[in-house]
Amino acid sequence: MPVGIIYDKRYLDHQMGFEHPESPARLVTTMEMIESEKLLDDPKFKLIVPRPATIDELKLVHTADHIESVRRKDLMAKDGHLEYLDAGDTAVCGQSFDVAVLAAGGGITAVDAVLKGDVSSAFALVRPPGHHAFPDHSSGFCIFNNAAIMAEYLIKKKGFKRVAIFDIDLHFGNGTSDIFYRRNDVLYFSSHQDPRTQYPGTGYVHDIGEGEGKGYNICAPLAPGASDDVVQMIFEDVIKPVFEQFKPDFMLGSVGCDAHYSDPLSGLSFTTQGYGRYVDGFKKIAEKCCNGKMVLILEGGYRVKILGQSVINILKVLAGEKMPFVEKEIDSGESLLEYHQDLVKKMKEYLKPYWKF
Repeated sequence: MPVGIIYDKRYLDHQMGFEHPESPARLVTTMEMIESEKLLDDPKFKLIVPRPATIDELKLVHTADHIESVRRKDLMAKDGHLEYLDAGDTAVCGQSFDVAVLAAGGGITAVDAVLKGDVSSAFALVRPPGHHAFPDHSSGFCIFNNAAIMAEYLIKKKGFKRVAIFDIDLHFGNGTSDIFYRRNDVLYFSSHQDPRTQYPGTGYVHDIGEGEGKGYNICAPLAPGASDDVVQMIFEDVIKPVFEQFKPDFMLGSVGCDAHYSDPLSGLSFTTQGYGRYVDGFKKIAEKCCNGKMVLILEGGYRVKILGQSVINILKVLAGEKMPFVEKEIDSGESLLEYHQDLVKKMKEYLKPYWKF
């Protein structure tokens, strides 16, 4: 079966102002590079046009007041005037509500394509991103929480019992974490830059969930400068064994490519092939636990050429092909490796009451 690529040019209609990093150029460049690499002519890939989410599907995660607030602010924005949904990071332009609904629908479209057997896995190339959105408010460039809506759709509409989400953005997915923090039917893992040095300032190693959700929220706060070698160590020592014990029925990935060493927002040192290897690890878990059922959805990534290269590498990995974009490997260095070896020990200490290592 082919790998699904979910995309619609209407995702370009969402605008947040001149030189805002979350710009339409992110997807323009990514799709141009996908076309130049001839992925859309390759039978191993299938382009799928998304449908909008319904209001009831948005309400799987979001309050009616939040949905209506976004709609109302969007109606107020016109003729180049923006309305802000938060302190200044997230704006609407008059078309943003419909685009955000289509972004949420893009994730659902991808899930349905996998469930129907039309594709083996899928990557939803949507905007605006979603993992900073809470049930009752937007934040951090995010309007609706696309990944959380996908998870709830699988559980509440499709009858799945266990869904795992991995979030490999530069930033902690605080909205997604909060939504599932007290539940054990969704396992949430995030690797992100240390919250003492990066937005949103949360996502510490001791944040493991509450109540029935204890042990099901896993944070790997990476020190500035950390590269692919550190990520692979944490994946092999902690994340892989936990995910395999959880045995998800379906896997979702919030994929932000802003942890690349050249991203303007980044303090980490991922490479384009590092992203491919990272996703490949989760792909292997999905193949072992849930017949490969996995959907990725785009979050951040603001160096547009690097975003395109990372996305293509990931798509190639999903299709079982060689990554075309390989950079010089970056060694985290002895001190950073020692720091993250200690982080692994702390993660295991907090998680050992719930998982075997």
